[in-house]
Amino acid sequence: MFDRTVLASLLLICLIAVCLAAMAGCRARPPADTSAAR
Repeated sequence: MFDRTVLASLLLICLIAVCLAAMAGCRARPPADTSAAR
């Protein structure tokens, strides 16, 4: 029942939400912590 446009928009919104969360996490944590985790 879902159209491809609706599915694409939902995926895009999820991608934006993940990107925003990652950016917030990078800002809150120092760059040394992220490099040590990898």
